Amino acid sequence: WMKPPNFIPVIDPSLKTWLKKDSLSYSEDDIRFVKDRDPQRVITIHGPIAAGYTHKANEPISDILTNIHKDLIEQAGPPVGQDAPPPVGDPSGEGNWSMTLPSEPGAISKVKASHWLERLAGPERISWKRALLTAPHIVRDKRWVANDLARLFYPRASQTFKCSDTSILIFDPDITRLGLDPSLPSLEATLV
Repeated sequence: WMKPPNFIPVIDPSLKTWLKKDSLSYSEDDIRFVKDRDPQRVITIHGPIAAGYTHKANEPISDILTNIHKDLIEQAGPPVGQDAPPPVGDPSGEGNWSMTLPSEPGAISKVKASHWLERLAGPERISWKRALLTAPHIVRDKRWVANDLARLFYPRASQTFKCSDTSILIFDPDITRLGLDPSLPSLEATLV
């Protein structure tokens, strides 16, 4: 790896290229390649990721990086057990587990739907539950459409979720109003 010269050898039509080469050489992901390993010498390029978090003209880079950091923390969600109903069993996605949600609607409103779906999907990065619950799009009638199936699994008061490696069952006591047997699942997703 060789850094371009820290001067412009000739002022000609390639001036822009020389300027960009010099600044790009200081925008390293690895601090080992920065002179004296000084983080103050690293240039952060305003690329597509940073542009998504820029809210005003001439915004300081510290504000942009802070916005990215806050968003990453928000996407990660609260620590397990915080702002979520207490589990009955092991809701880690491994093996069989069940969970009955509190009957107070206020307790459920604290739980983010995306965090709940992540919990149901389990720890495996590739599984049928994760594909069903967290994929932004699905194929329906040979077309690529938004995944509206995940909404069916959003938490609601008094529901009981029973999960295994091959199925997710949701029992809802409100189905008795429709004259249905509450011992039957109101929603069932099964790996066939």
